[in-house]
Amino acid sequence: MNMLDEVSRIRKIMGLISENFKFTNEVPYDVIEYVFSTTPIGEYADIDDYYEYVNNFYSNYYVTQHTSPVDDILRGPVKTPEQRGVKEYLSADGFFVSPDININHNRSYSSSMNKSFDDVKNYIVMVPKDLKYMETDYSFSNFEGFMDDYGNDNSPEKNVYKYIGDKSRELGYDVIIPDGGKYEWIILNPSNLVVLGSKKDIKNYLNYKR
Repeated sequence: MNMLDEVSRIRKIMGLISENFKFTNEVPYDVIEYVFSTTPIGEYADIDDYYEYVNNFYSNYYVTQHTSPVDDILRGPVKTPEQRGVKEYLSADGFFVSPDININHNRSYSSSMNKSFDDVKNYIVMVPKDLKYMETDYSFSNFEGFMDDYGNDNSPEKNVYKYIGDKSRELGYDVIIPDGGKYEWIILNPSNLVVLGSKKDIKNYLNYKR
C-alpha cells in the first residue's frame, strides 16, 4: 500500500468513526460543567472562558471519556495499566477511552471492579486526531501473520495483551480501534492525551490566556 492509499484509508476510518460514533470537535457545555465540578480547573478559570478555550485549543482533538476508580489520572501523565502497576487487565497494554461520553457514573464498570458506585469517576479525555489508528477486531483477523511470533513462542511468561500492544507499536500504530470503535479505543502511546482539568490541561489553559 502506498502512502496516498494509507492516508485515504485513515481518513475513511476517521470519517466513519466521526459519523457513526459521535466523536466530535465540540465539547458540550454540560460536559464542561461536569469537569468544573470534578476537577481543580475551577481554581484557575472562569467556566465560560474555559469552555471557549477548550473548544478552540483542542479543535484538532476528539472528545472521549475514560472511566476509572482512581484519581491519579489528574495528578500526572496519563499511564497505561502496566505503567500504573496493574497486573491483571484485559487490554492490549493500553489506555482505554470510550466513544460514548456519559458523565453519569458507570455502574457496570463499578460492579466488575468490586468498587463502590460512588468511587468511580469519569474523565473527559482529548485524543489528538493525528495519531495513527489501526482498525481491527478483537482477534486481529485482518492482520495476516500478526500472531505468528507469539504462536511460535510457548513461553508461559509471555503476555498476549502486552505482545499485541508491543507489536502494534512496532508497526507504527498509536491507537487500536477494535470492532469498528463501537465500545472503546485502546491508546497505545498515551503521552499526547490530555485529560480536561488535569495539570497538563491547566498549564495549557494558563499559557493560552497569556
